[in-house]
Amino acid sequence: HAVIARTVPKLFFTESGAVYLFSLPPQTLVPVASWGDHAAAGAVFPLPAGWALEQERSYSIDGRCFPVLCSDGNQSGQDVYFCAPMVAQSETLGLLYVKLNGNLPKQNSDNRRQVIAYKRQLAVTTAETIALFLTNIKLRENLYHQSIHDPLTGLLNRRPMYEFLEKEILRTTRKKQPLGVVMIDIDHFKTVNDTYGHGAGDAVLREFGLFSKKHIRGGDFACRYGGEEFLLVLTEASLENVKKRAEQFCKEARLLGVHYRGRLLDPITLSLGVAVYPEHGKTAQELLLAADMALYQAKADGRDRIATVRQHVIADQAQQL
Repeated sequence: HAVIARTVPKLFFTESGAVYLFSLPPQTLVPVASWGDHAAAGAVFPLPAGWALEQERSYSIDGRCFPVLCSDGNQSGQDVYFCAPMVAQSETLGLLYVKLNGNLPKQNSDNRRQVIAYKRQLAVTTAETIALFLTNIKLRENLYHQSIHDPLTGLLNRRPMYEFLEKEILRTTRKKQPLGVVMIDIDHFKTVNDTYGHGAGDAVLREFGLFSKKHIRGGDFACRYGGEEFLLVLTEASLENVKKRAEQFCKEARLLGVHYRGRLLDPITLSLGVAVYPEHGKTAQELLLAADMALYQAKADGRDRIATVRQHVIADQAQQL
């Protein structure tokens, strides 16, 4: 948006105007740039905002006010308005609005018509360029999102999770706050695959991914660590708080109903290993190792439970690193 705000006014420096983006929901036009005497800053217009958006073609008015965008009431017969929709891949992204100020050649002259035609074509070309620019940005964002998320569960995959955890530890260190990690294993997941097939296993993983997203706060993040193992990173959470949240997470997971081919699968249970910064580790590697050891302990103790790694185990493991 900053690039648009810097560039477009330079193309129409003798005119006034604004660039609006289409927002859903609700259907509104949100200004991202404005210049000249068009006071669009902060103004959000509900749709329908004009024929240009509806028809996906440019629209010009000579000597009349565009009723939604031109509300200052000071238009004269010398004014001309352009509305050029920003459309890419059959999707309307926004609208470029340009007002040619009252310094045009006289009415009904060839020179006036030539100037208006040139400015209109410039507006159309600019709108097309902005649409292409926005589409390319959206495409890059989508590709990046796909590269860091597991396609089955929609959760972060392992590589970006490690990077995010390291950054979160740095932030936590500066603020002198705790940080919790919970390593999770879906109990007897192999039995699901063996009994109902891998399609059923995928259904369980998919539903568990959705479940995990719904049961973390803003600022926390969930990751598919590998196979049927998952990881939660809980920001600003003490050991007591992490354990309480892990217990609630485990309890509600037992109620998760997964359907596959019209059949309700058996309820799932979880084994969870809890570790917190800085008690159980001061680096991402140490925290993950501590949580993994706690998970191993939970499984060894009979599964369907939560465990915290014992301090002497951490010390022994640290000496081996």
